[in-house]
Amino acid sequence: RPGSGMAAAWFLLLVISTVGATLCPDGSACGEKSLCCERPGEEKGYSCCPEAEVVSHSLPMMLSQTSCFGPSSCPDEYSCVETPQGGSACCPLAEGKSCQDGHHCCSSGSYCSDDGHYCIPASNQSAVVCPDGRTECPALTSCCLMSDMSSWGCCPMPEAVCCEDHVHCCPHDSQCDVTQGRCVSRQDHVPWMNKLPARVRLVGFGDEERLVPCPDGTSCPDGSTCCEKVDHTYGCCSILSAVCCSDHLHCCPGGTTCDLVHKKCVSRNGEGPLLRQMPAIQQDSANLVPCDVATTCPNNNTCCRLASGKWGCCPIEKAVCCNDHKHCCPEGYTCSLGKCSREEHSIPWLLKTPALTHKAGDVKCDDMYSCPDGQTCCLLASGDWACCPIAQAVCCDDHEHCCPPGYTCSEGDCQKGALSIPWLSKTPALKQEAGDVKCDDMYSCPDGQTCCLLASGDWGCCPIAQAVCCDDHEHCCPPGYTCSGSQCMSGGLSIPWLSKTPSLKQEGTTVKCDDSFSCNDGQTCCRMQSGVWGCCPIAQAVCCSDHWHCCPQGFTCDTRGTCVLGRLNLPGLMKVLALSSDGNWCDESHSCPSGTTCCPGEGGGWSCCPLQEAVCCSDHQHCCPTGYTCNLAAGTCDLPPQKAAKISPSGTSAQRLDYVWCDAQTYCSDGQTCCRGLGGAWNCCVYTWGVCCPDMVHCCPYGYVCLQHGASCGRSGSPRWDGKLSPLL
Repeated sequence: RPGSGMAAAWFLLLVISTVGATLCPDGSACGEKSLCCERPGEEKGYSCCPEAEVVSHSLPMMLSQTSCFGPSSCPDEYSCVETPQGGSACCPLAEGKSCQDGHHCCSSGSYCSDDGHYCIPASNQSAVVCPDGRTECPALTSCCLMSDMSSWGCCPMPEAVCCEDHVHCCPHDSQCDVTQGRCVSRQDHVPWMNKLPARVRLVGFGDEERLVPCPDGTSCPDGSTCCEKVDHTYGCCSILSAVCCSDHLHCCPGGTTCDLVHKKCVSRNGEGPLLRQMPAIQQDSANLVPCDVATTCPNNNTCCRLASGKWGCCPIEKAVCCNDHKHCCPEGYTCSLGKCSREEHSIPWLLKTPALTHKAGDVKCDDMYSCPDGQTCCLLASGDWACCPIAQAVCCDDHEHCCPPGYTCSEGDCQKGALSIPWLSKTPALKQEAGDVKCDDMYSCPDGQTCCLLASGDWGCCPIAQAVCCDDHEHCCPPGYTCSGSQCMSGGLSIPWLSKTPSLKQEGTTVKCDDSFSCNDGQTCCRMQSGVWGCCPIAQAVCCSDHWHCCPQGFTCDTRGTCVLGRLNLPGLMKVLALSSDGNWCDESHSCPSGTTCCPGEGGGWSCCPLQEAVCCSDHQHCCPTGYTCNLAAGTCDLPPQKAAKISPSGTSAQRLDYVWCDAQTYCSDGQTCCRGLGGAWNCCVYTWGVCCPDMVHCCPYGYVCLQHGASCGRSGSPRWDGKLSPLL
């Protein structure tokens, strides 16, 4: 049973898989609409949880080079979805939807977290109505009678046991030990929990899903608590009225305190593990309620003035703002001395929260790069700027991570006295574009200017922003003025009008190396050791004589692979292969896209398998990953079971094309996979696209899962064979 025993109140279950019938790491299996959830505490093993009740990891999608809505459709049991970037992708769910990052997807009945890595259930359950019919508790909680024997309270767990003192409650299948102040079951004992007052049911309101609004405009599922994260945004603690821990990563049940040193939630009656915050639900900016041009409230809220004169947010739509500038009431009610009244009904009034103020304020790293407001600029090992997701952060010496202010960087952690928290990863800084104003797909004007048509029909540029284009197609005026004769008029004021200049023609988006090879815009063509073209990832770069590295303009290459400018030394940049215009040719007249395989099609033609170096099946309709065999009878790609492979240490050497690079200094051989080993060092798995096991010693082939933390490999269900695409002519 999901959430049974002592786990429901204390633990967020870890989701392992979501596709089809699920094989858990301990060898047990869960049904089609269930997920593997690791049992908490000392009780080892896995249970099955309904997927509609837990937060799960999102699934990676296969991006389509051509639209998957046409003839090139997705494999069976996948769904073709539109990405926010305007493309299409194959989601490994029958009814999926793309997350904002365009690389992950969730089921259509759930929300994507802001970073696209989690799926949060959009439960359609209504609130739990208490026996009096007037009060209610959030979904996944329980109604319990309070000590006055007339009002109802909410126990923050489903199907809870209400204790005889009418103050506390315990998880399902446990008993209240009133003498010791704890909950006792056959497996364990934990502290009991205080009940919270139930909310009065709003007359005339439907059973639509309720969300808890957070101060930054995000929201949390009903029955959870908003907690501020390290980067000053908000996450969700999975229980009602939780205590948010000072590390901004964890939370504890109400009535307990956070012991971050020992990583526990403690009270006078017992202790339990810290709870990890979940990602909050990102509100679509189109659904925010504007209070003025700079301030908004979350969706389904009402803007009300606070006593300070600033805007506040009432957590219901079309609310009545009370005269005390602190509270509000539902539509149709009136504010009356701490209550909301309507005829014979009266309910407690609601408290407002501060509205959101929008700040422009990017943090400038230099004249070219910046980070979003509330972040910190830190240099990467490449010499480029990156952004640490918190303000006034400490940049770590590894040039990859950062820590909150007041902490010091230590191997894999941020330290502050006895307290340690995981360090933070940096993201690339935002490059300030020249900000050209586009006139059409081919022409543009410099930033701060306005596109105006010339008499020839070509575009011209007026040297001021939001200008008025004059009818003579030669001149323009500032905004708010009108063109008159040879002047610009505004009331009684006249100024000379301005002349336009020709607009800029947009160049192509690639840098040509020769007639067959090119690099992306903003890169530089450099010869590799083999004589083929490579691409340095910066414009106007210096190509080093070792034919592996390149340096920014103005730097010189030295023999150690570094770039030197005066006293400044930077690691040399690695080149990548240039883009060939030849394609993946099947014969003299047919080709398949890069990263696919030519397979004979029905009727003697060619088809494209969407896998590299794939196995073409003899039915001329399907294909399988390399190393698999086609099982035409079962309609699957089969790989014989094997033992988990021992991982070998990785090497460090000069860059080579046939290496798989783990980072700038560490590599594995071609056809292997980089896996983190014990101590954080890189190791090499002998399988292509191998699965790295949790023991950091073993790995399994693609399509398998690690069992017993890496002792053996088990099938995660036979991979579906891939349908083939039509080849390119």
